[in-house]
Amino acid sequence: LAFIATKESKDVADEEVVQSFLSQVDPVVEDAVTIQYFQKAKLVHVFGKTIFTHGALLGDNIGVLPAESAKGPKKDINSWVDSMNGWLAEQVEEFLQNPTGGTNTRERAAFKL
Repeated sequence: LAFIATKESKDVADEEVVQSFLSQVDPVVEDAVTIQYFQKAKLVHVFGKTIFTHGALLGDNIGVLPAESAKGPKKDINSWVDSMNGWLAEQVEEFLQNPTGGTNTRERAAFKL
């Protein structure tokens, strides 16, 4: 933020940092870069025989969807990848529809992201 504002780091107030972050996740702001990032992002991507993901793949979570963990893992990796990326899109849309809903608990919109 100091670099963008062309000033020393010590001259950037905490409130400026907070406002900068909030502007990046505010659905009303036209160029909210963090929202744009999540709208284009993928949680899981398969490239050849390699899986790229945000997070670790372990024996107890590969194939499992966050919202459906009780159902057990999906057997088809491509179906799981599509479902995970669809789940991300749903969570982002949920946030965009109600960005101030919930609290800083597991009840807030898009908590599972």
